[in-house]
Amino acid sequence: MKERFIENGIEYVKNGDYYIPNLTVPDDKVYNIGKYGRMHAKFIKENRPCFYSMKMLNGTWLAYLEENELS
Repeated sequence: MKERFIENGIEYVKNGDYYIPNLTVPDDKVYNIGKYGRMHAKFIKENRPCFYSMKMLNGTWLAYLEENELS
């Protein structure tokens, strides 16, 4: 059997008898979120949960908070 293969755009690596996806976490940028950014985050989580979920799943939550902190 192969040690590695790619299926559906995901690389799999053989570990014992199983193939495990070779996933990596992207390099994270440091976001500067201050007092008002944290207050806004709390407000969004409590009052707009769908918007919060959408931003979290897209991976744009921290960038959104930093953008609003600066404006």
